[in-house]
Amino acid sequence: MDSSNSDEHRMLKDTIVGLLSANPSPTEVWTQLCEFGMVGLTLPESLGGADLGLAELMLIAQELGRGGVDTPFMASEVLALPLVVAYAQNPILRAVLPDVLTGKTVFALADVDGEKVSCATRNGQGYHLTGSKQFVMQGAVASHFVVSAMLENESALFIIPTDTDRLTLDAYAHACGDAAVDVCFADVDLPKDALLVRGTAAVDALARAQARGVLCTAAAMVAAMETLLDQTTDYLRTRRQFGVALSSFQVLQHSAVDMYVELELARAMLDYGQTMMQADAVSRGLALDAVKVKINEAARIVGETAVQLHGGIGMTLESLTGRLFARLTLQRLMFGDTRTCLGRLGDAQHSILGA
Repeated sequence: MDSSNSDEHRMLKDTIVGLLSANPSPTEVWTQLCEFGMVGLTLPESLGGADLGLAELMLIAQELGRGGVDTPFMASEVLALPLVVAYAQNPILRAVLPDVLTGKTVFALADVDGEKVSCATRNGQGYHLTGSKQFVMQGAVASHFVVSAMLENESALFIIPTDTDRLTLDAYAHACGDAAVDVCFADVDLPKDALLVRGTAAVDALARAQARGVLCTAAAMVAAMETLLDQTTDYLRTRRQFGVALSSFQVLQHSAVDMYVELELARAMLDYGQTMMQADAVSRGLALDAVKVKINEAARIVGETAVQLHGGIGMTLESLTGRLFARLTLQRLMFGDTRTCLGRLGDAQHSILGA
């Protein structure tokens, strides 16, 4: 590895770790990240960013995952920002991108259709949008949505301020605090500049965003599992029962070893997923489905075992063990749960065998 790159990553990691140790509140963490210039890093230098890439996003995702905090990082920095940067000359984006650095502009990607499929039609010089989106990550704190919709039988992406007329939000919080929303577009009128891209380019941009989401979520999950293993082994060494340390019981030693084995397999799959990010879209998608299947299973085993070995305290959100377990449970559903990923892999296999 290039030494300068390694030094840069070490400094980035140390900064995140320092902020997390000083600010247990997710709101405070995000504010501090903005104040320390740790957001908008994938923006080009001409827009005040550092022109960083996927490796740096994964590093930040790992440290946030290790701390068990929820911030707009995944929604805005991983999913949406790298997507919109390619269209930075769009008048709407040109006006708001500088505010990404201060945290005033927060993007959220709205690409999962709800009961009504999102459709756009031409309306004079602009567009008319109807439909709904669900599970919009960090939508409750976003200033702008990047919305996927069908436009004249093509996929299209629109940039829409969250305070747009006839746009309504139904906010809810998961057990681990994610400020998600469902969005309804009740005959929303959009200016012509709201359209970012359409056609194959829109499909490709969404696929790349989803791939980044899978990989950074997987990185956060692996980091959380690392913390759970460290916490659990420390607990077994220090907690005493019947006059001896819990670590002296062979059955508990075996459970800790099982956690370690699952973690190592998850790490290997994460490396594989990062390598496959350079593959064609189909191969990349299938590889990331395989990555998610394995890391989901590892997260289940590591999380459940950590809670069991900690006892009752492991189930509480006051405990880091409990918070990490709750986040892993949610992350196992993000970007495809195990059944969904296995279904896509099975469909691909049937297609190959039937060809």
